[in-house]
Amino acid sequence: MARPIKTGLDYFALDVNPDSKFELLEAKHGLVGFAIVVKLYQLIYRTGYYIDWNDDMLLLFKRNVNVDMELIQCIIDDCLKYSIFDRDLFTLYGILTSSGIQKRYFSACERRKSIQADHRFIIVDINQFNVNIKWINVSNNRVNVDNNAVNVDNNSAMKKPKTKRLQLEFDLSEFDIHFQPIIAEWLTYKKSRKETYKSIKSVQAFAEKLIELSDSDPSTASQICKQSMANNWAGIFQLKNNENSRRNNTETRKQRIAEEAARISGTC
Repeated sequence: MARPIKTGLDYFALDVNPDSKFELLEAKHGLVGFAIVVKLYQLIYRTGYYIDWNDDMLLLFKRNVNVDMELIQCIIDDCLKYSIFDRDLFTLYGILTSSGIQKRYFSACERRKSIQADHRFIIVDINQFNVNIKWINVSNNRVNVDNNAVNVDNNSAMKKPKTKRLQLEFDLSEFDIHFQPIIAEWLTYKKSRKETYKSIKSVQAFAEKLIELSDSDPSTASQICKQSMANNWAGIFQLKNNENSRRNNTETRKQRIAEEAARISGTC
């Protein structure tokens, strides 16, 4: 019986002079932010060059690091913002990886007989590494192997299969940073239902409705989307238990505006 192919690493290098994006993260979240990234690196390299990131992973990760889930997700949102993790691959496939992670991983695997990789997730030039890759064919769950070359030969029949660009590939950078991961999660959900938005304008219309229903509150927006996902709904709707709260919040805002206007005019 053949030995299973080892995918993870036993150790990885950590730069002693981190660049500005890590300094920004640490300036915002302190040592907790830096520690979370290192723990995520450990989790990624333990299995390969990426990890799937979803609610289940967040719950398991929270148990292991004993940090509040909202803080963990906030740190990851900033990691995507500062390009510590690749935003496009997270939006499309719900995975955490980066070009730096992949460079370190494939460099560390050069002495291995072969490794497996998914062509959809690769964002580095594989030909710069002395690796023999078994490309995972996601269409039929089989693995194609190039046994005739140590490096991947772009002129051979075994080169990476081409993939059709998905309609979910939208630039979310124009949206509020706090809403971006919520919108990305919703796009992934729609993809799982084999439903896609045809243009960025459609995504913008969805975002505007989400912001309206949530009164511009990201936490409420996330609950709205999760409510639809839990019920397998195609669209989003007002939270079942939030209508009265929304009405009260609106009245409170109106009252504050009236009080401020009265204060400015000198009538109170």
